[in-house]
Amino acid sequence: MKTRILLVEDNPATVEVIQQELEILGYDVVVAKNGVEAVELAASELPDLIIMDIALPKMDGLQAASRIRANPKTAAIPMLAATAKALPEDKKKCLAAGCDDYLPKPFTHSELNACIVSLLKRKTGVVSPHGAPSMKKILIIDDNVDFSDLVRSKLQETGRYEVRVENQGSVGVDAARAFKPDLIILDVVMPDMDGPEVAEKIQEDNTIAKVPIVFLTSIVSEEEVKSHSGLIGGRHFIAKTERIQNIVSYVEQILSR
Repeated sequence: MKTRILLVEDNPATVEVIQQELEILGYDVVVAKNGVEAVELAASELPDLIIMDIALPKMDGLQAASRIRANPKTAAIPMLAATAKALPEDKKKCLAAGCDDYLPKPFTHSELNACIVSLLKRKTGVVSPHGAPSMKKILIIDDNVDFSDLVRSKLQETGRYEVRVENQGSVGVDAARAFKPDLIILDVVMPDMDGPEVAEKIQEDNTIAKVPIVFLTSIVSEEEVKSHSGLIGGRHFIAKTERIQNIVSYVEQILSR
């Protein structure tokens, strides 16, 4: 049986493009054109996953996501917020409403499929047939939304990684415990909790203490990083000024060891 996806989107041109991409990937697609339809179809169709736009008529995506989560029949369905709203507070609102992940528009064919595979894997514990069978999990903790989303996109484009992004250090610690990543990319300087403090809390937890951490920094050298912030447990450092592809290559080298 095909994996069924409920696509919630009111723009006909966007519906046509995304629906075609999903069907090419082998998914069965049901379309809702507003938030009210989304809630109704989620309950009647019981899809395997929901892709939720936020700016919708009749009922916005946040309200629809909350109602879907409040219904015991649909509460466990994974939801991906796919929206042009790309500010940090927009992501927080989507996650607070019950969405499991967030993909800012515009996104690529491979980015969309990587998010779908990731969410289906979290739900079932088994990788979808559309995804790679041995995907490594990477957690990015960085308050720079544009930069972290760009790194995520490039990693997901390889088809080898399941990537989660958190833009707050304090949230990143909880995400590491829940997500159990194979590698963490951690910004050194963040406003609410900086990288060294996040690393210390991670290494105090025996379930994730051995996860390799790559410190991402604007500071030029490893020596400067250590003297600047007293980093603990970080064996890997890479500058934000590096080309994105170099960052991806560095991550691949570490995970291949």
